[in-house]
Amino acid sequence: MRSPPTTSVSGASSEELGERARTVLKILMEQYLRTGEPVGSAGIAQRLETPLSSASVRNVLADLEERGYLLSPHTSSGRVPTVRGYRFFIDALLEFDTPDERLLARLREVLGRDDVPPEELLARASEMVSTLTHMAALVSVPRREVRVFRHIEFVPLEGRRILAVLLTGEGEIENRLLTVDHSFDRARLEEAARSLNEHFSGRSLEEVRVRLEQEIEKTRAGLERLLASVRAMTETLLEKDRRGEMLRVAGALNLFGFEELHNLARLRELFEALDRQRDILHLFEACARAEGVRIFLGQESGAQALEECALVAAPYRMGEGRIGVLGIVGPRRMDYAHVVPIVRVTAEMLGLALKNPD
Repeated sequence: MRSPPTTSVSGASSEELGERARTVLKILMEQYLRTGEPVGSAGIAQRLETPLSSASVRNVLADLEERGYLLSPHTSSGRVPTVRGYRFFIDALLEFDTPDERLLARLREVLGRDDVPPEELLARASEMVSTLTHMAALVSVPRREVRVFRHIEFVPLEGRRILAVLLTGEGEIENRLLTVDHSFDRARLEEAARSLNEHFSGRSLEEVRVRLEQEIEKTRAGLERLLASVRAMTETLLEKDRRGEMLRVAGALNLFGFEELHNLARLRELFEALDRQRDILHLFEACARAEGVRIFLGQESGAQALEECALVAAPYRMGEGRIGVLGIVGPRRMDYAHVVPIVRVTAEMLGLALKNPD
């Protein structure tokens, strides 16, 4: 099935090549993606439905090479695709798989539960894509404008221990176990939680933190520890935002399994780019402004660390216009027919799961 869920980054036209050249290029690409070995004219001639001599195929290959779609490695008489060849194949010739019901059911099982916080959903989506593609999966966390305090509960435990559970307006949960100097019965803990919820629900975490700092000194004896715990919990959540944790990576070690990426210097450079995040986030920003899947091949990314790689990414929506991006990084020689639909459908289902985190 064609229906390409991709947005071209190069604007390649399907009219650039004649029918014979398109057929030869398609066969070469399919064989190269499968084997990773340079493809010769004899192998292509054998797979043509309309008979064509090896000499005629060689002429087509020479023309494709002259036009920048292929190149000849020095050690072989066969040819391999250039980035231009990959791009034309993906945009004009590739038949994409249709996600089967087993994949959809698996994604619904992982992402369809309504009791999972947004950050956990993002982690699950990236881990699922990494598992399904055997590559490094990336997910960007949409920037938060202002996070708000929503609800808090105190749960009495054995001894003088209390579990504080703070819920934000985005559905994130922060837990903290504390030991107090005074004994609190359930009724008093419920009263303290009710008072905090009445005064702070809907207020920004920063405002709550400041107000609690002022209240700690003048509160009733024994409650200082409770209020200090709540303040520390809000500080933990705010600190996550200050660190700019915008990109989550799953399955990065999968990249060691690809022969094309065995150059240790390049692999180190790629891992540094994943850790630095800046180059990837720049590409993700472009993806967030587009519809469907975008594929960046090698130098198209503009990042030196990705010159031997491909980035396949699709946007997801998190309600109220907030947009994030889910994608994978792997070698250029990947099974795009299989990978692209996985990224697309996972991003779509992630967006549906995040629209109503309640």
